[in-house]
Parts: sequence; C-alpha cells; structure tokens
Amino acid sequence: MEYRKKPKVIFLTKYSEKGASSRYRVYQYLPFLKNINFKTQALQSDTSFKLMNRKGYFLKKVIYAFKDYLLRTFFIFKNLDADVIYMQREIFAFGPLWAEILFKTLGKKIILDLDDALFINKNNQNNPLSWDKASRVRRIISRVDLVIAGNKWIRDECIKFGAKSAIHIDIAETVQFEKIQKKRNSPLKAIWLGSLTTSKYLFLIEKPLKRIQDEIGLEINIVGGNPNEKFSFKYCCFEWSRENENKYLSISDIGLMPLPNENWSNGKCGGKARTYMASGVIPVVSNIGYNKDLIKHKVSGFLCSGSFDWEQALKLLNENYILHKKIVELNYKLVKTNFDKQKISKILENSILKLVLDES
Repeated sequence: MEYRKKPKVIFLTKYSEKGASSRYRVYQYLPFLKNINFKTQALQSDTSFKLMNRKGYFLKKVIYAFKDYLLRTFFIFKNLDADVIYMQREIFAFGPLWAEILFKTLGKKIILDLDDALFINKNNQNNPLSWDKASRVRRIISRVDLVIAGNKWIRDECIKFGAKSAIHIDIAETVQFEKIQKKRNSPLKAIWLGSLTTSKYLFLIEKPLKRIQDEIGLEINIVGGNPNEKFSFKYCCFEWSRENENKYLSISDIGLMPLPNENWSNGKCGGKARTYMASGVIPVVSNIGYNKDLIKHKVSGFLCSGSFDWEQALKLLNENYILHKKIVELNYKLVKTNFDKQKISKILENSILKLVLDES
C-alpha cells in the first residue's frame, strides 16, 4: 500500500519503557515503524509508577497523579494535528472521557491497545482511589475505531462491548542467548519476571516452590517484583532494568508464571511465557487463558493446575536433561516463526495505515 504522506501518530502509553506492558506492546516496535511519523508520551512517570504500588503515601500519590494528568493534557493539546491516536490501555486512568470526545470531534482515528481485562473490576490494594473502572473502559471500547487485543478472548469480549472493530496481534519476541554456550545449572535456576503489581501471584505457588527448593536446591530470582513482599522460599529480588532482565534470563533454566484461577487471568496475553521461550528458559505456567494456546504441555513448556503439577514439572525438568534440551531447541524455532519482531511490527503499522486509508 502506498500513501500520499506519512500519517502522524501519537502513542499515549500507560508507562515508560520500564513498565512491562508498555515496553512489550509499544516501545519495542517503534524502531521498525518506517511509514509513519510518531511521538510517544507515558502517562505515569517512573517515580509515579513506583509510588502508586506502595502502601500509604496518599497525598504524594494524589499530587503525582495530578501532575501526570497535567503533563498528558499539555502533550495532547500540543499534538492536535495527529492523524491517529494510539492509546495503550487508556488516555487517562480516571475522570471524564473528554480527550476521547475531543479527538472524535476533531475527526481523529482512535486505536485502543488492550492487553489486560480492564473491563473487569480488579482493585489495587495499594491504590487509595477506588471506582467502577470497568464500566469506564467499556465506554472507551465502544467509542474507538479499532481495538488491538493481546489475545483472542479480549478481542471477542471487546466486540461484545460494542467495539467498531477488533483484531488480535501477538506480542513479538526476539530469540536471545541461542549462540552462547548456555549450560543447564545444577541446582536448577528459576526466574520470575514481571512487575511490582504481579509478583504477588508467586504466593499462589509458594508452598510447592518451598518443597522443591528444599528437595533439589532450586535457586529463585525475582526480577521486577515488589521488594516488600516476603516469601517462605529463598530468593533474590532485583529491580527491573534491561540489564537485570537479560542477565537473569541468560543464566536461568526455568521461567515461572503463576496466575489466579479467575476471569481476569483470561485477559493475560502470555508475554512472560513468550519471553522465557525466546531466552532458552522453559516456561512453567498456570493452565489458564491464553497460556493454553501458547504452551503445549511437556512439548514447549508445562501447564500447571495445582501444587502437584508445579512440583512434578520442576522435578521432571531437574531429572530429564534430554527433555529440557529438546524443549529449549523447539521454542527457539517457534519464536523465530511465530513472534518475529519485524513481522509483527509490520502488521501493527499496516493496521494503523489502514485506518488512515479508510478515512481518505
């Protein structure tokens, strides 16, 4: 497809590149977008992101949220010449939908990128503000021109909520560490990779991890988790950075991804599991939602439904080196075929350009 000019797109992300969802859903694709002009702006600063996930500090949280709101407002009015508004999750986390209404009034095309079931209420115990966020997100869904969903379940739910159009685009991954001499550790090393708000899910497998650790000496590294959470198993917790992520992925054998058995988990898009697959780390994950599409049990990883499953998976990987090696080699091939960054970037870019073309 050819276009008279490169459209201007503003990417309104929830977080900076330090936030996992924004990093995987937006920032990793930007270097490959050659047929659009774009600008980005994160709603939450790094300081605000850390603060909002700590207990207390009510006044500081309100002040930083207000500051974030003002900075985004300024950015919006400075870029009203944009052709397409690409909102990752939401433009604002609270308040009236004035920005969405303004963009529609000006005839802008609006894309909503959704990689979580935000249309289901789920409270953050560390956030002092509480409201019916889900109904607000459903109103947003019904007003945008396109929803880009992180999995097929989110796509189908958005259609039910009145989205004009919705498509599923997978998260890209790049194969790492394939060419280095990455040997399996003894004892095994496990990594959990995520964010301050999701490391609490490790409590779901705390007991089986403790039992396995006592039995085989499993080493556990938590990257990006909440340092205030305390688990009964032995572990080391590190702040997320690109350097820490790469360092601990490169030395790990197993990647953990526990999720609660609730509807919210259907909205998870397997980003963590894909990262493990791309890094020669075998995903051991909860048997729920998109994980069941992404992982084939005992072939590309392990799907676990209870404590027994988690223990058996870790025991088997500890004992069966041939299976371990086979899964790692297969996953590298799967990532190269299915989750190529340039290919998915092109799909994303073409989805944006199609909106512009349909308008002209």
